[in-house]
Amino acid sequence: GYKKHADLFNNFLLNNGYNIIDEEDAFHLDLDKFIMPKKVLDDLEKCSKEGISITLYNKEVHTGIEEFYEDIKDEAFERVIRYNLSLDEPKPFAVVVKDNKVYGWTGAFYTEPSGRAHFDGIIISSKVRGKGLGRALFATLAEYSKTHGSEFMTFFTGRNNLASYIYLSPGFKIIQRLALT
Repeated sequence: GYKKHADLFNNFLLNNGYNIIDEEDAFHLDLDKFIMPKKVLDDLEKCSKEGISITLYNKEVHTGIEEFYEDIKDEAFERVIRYNLSLDEPKPFAVVVKDNKVYGWTGAFYTEPSGRAHFDGIIISSKVRGKGLGRALFATLAEYSKTHGSEFMTFFTGRNNLASYIYLSPGFKIIQRLALT
């Protein structure tokens, strides 16, 4: 399907003097098909024994957001989080917490007019990586979106994005590959 077409198109571009500077994969899932993966539930159970959980952010309860910015060292994510928190009514978002301190983030939860679940991204502090929390945050976003009226999720990410396995694990499919010239 898409891979054969993408390879043919990339060859066409290369043979006609274009330089491919990056490739993006388009992911998609109809959310009525989303089921919380057992692996996510198992990982969350293990994390709960360490006092780590995923919940909706509450500025009155959760702390350490400034330290989180310093730890992730990602200005784009920091800008998106700060912008949302600056709104009179910030959109809800999930966080990974331990002792109410923030160690991970999903981005704002809301449904766009098309029925598409909004997706800013996910990021996990280096202090809690390797526990399946990236996959769990993404699955939490999909579950929340499904139960709050979103019909589908689509998004693009770099072809070599190390998080691609996170997006594929709950059933998302790569439906298109785009070459950036």
